[in-house]
Amino acid sequence: MDTRTDAHDNKGDHRVIFSDRSVLAEIDIDSAAYAALDVETTGVHPWADRVVEIGIVRWRRGARAAEFLDMVNPKIPVKPGAQRVHGISSEELANAPLFREIASDVADALAGAVVVGHRALSFDLPFINTEMARAGHKPLNNIVIDTSLLVKTSLIPGERRDLSSLARAMGVKEGERHRALHDARLVLRIWLALLERFAEYGKKTLLDILPYFRANIYPPSVMEVFRAARAGGSAEVLYPSGRRLETRRIYPLFYRSGAIVAVDESGEIKSFKAERMRLNSPAGLN
Repeated sequence: MDTRTDAHDNKGDHRVIFSDRSVLAEIDIDSAAYAALDVETTGVHPWADRVVEIGIVRWRRGARAAEFLDMVNPKIPVKPGAQRVHGISSEELANAPLFREIASDVADALAGAVVVGHRALSFDLPFINTEMARAGHKPLNNIVIDTSLLVKTSLIPGERRDLSSLARAMGVKEGERHRALHDARLVLRIWLALLERFAEYGKKTLLDILPYFRANIYPPSVMEVFRAARAGGSAEVLYPSGRRLETRRIYPLFYRSGAIVAVDESGEIKSFKAERMRLNSPAGLN
């Protein structure tokens, strides 16, 4: 039975999965490479807090799974609230590498994969991309699947969409939690269970499963900027400077509270009001 009618019937392509519909239609969900991602941090704000631990599990059907785990010295204290969640103290991180020392390894672990995470778009990717920018690397432009945005359907039951509730709804054993690799492994187990259900319902591509996710909150103009960056590595935009519009080259990191946080030509991380910005060309340029 097809449960598509149970899902939100959003006809636009401004969705949680970052890519054009034509691209999603070409990606077979059974043969794609996936990278389950989780980060632990000093706090909850990507522009002020830092990553302290990264866990990645890379998986492709028929291939051996590969895991990546590293602790990171944030060079700032871990906030008490964050430490209560993940149990990592500032003292434990004193001899860990800086993010810039592992940035290339993180990029390699995620390269070419569909990233799967729980709150990946609102938490993990903003942190990773902000750290990438600080380390002098371009932000990641992977296609992203955020399991926290799955809608309730007969295929995916349950009212709540926290990670523990989703695991129970999918019949997945939770195991250890709140460390990066543990949570990345759980995300992957949930995703593999979802792949089985999608297969039972005849879903073959990422486009087929799009209706099972809530539409994201990105306005169309913001999606255009991110889409341009996906196409060419950066986006050329027009942004006010005094009374005139200036052309700027930006590398968007994430969108939050009406603003695009991006790296500009000077290499600085800045916040741009989305309502005042417009794309200057249909595709970003390197």
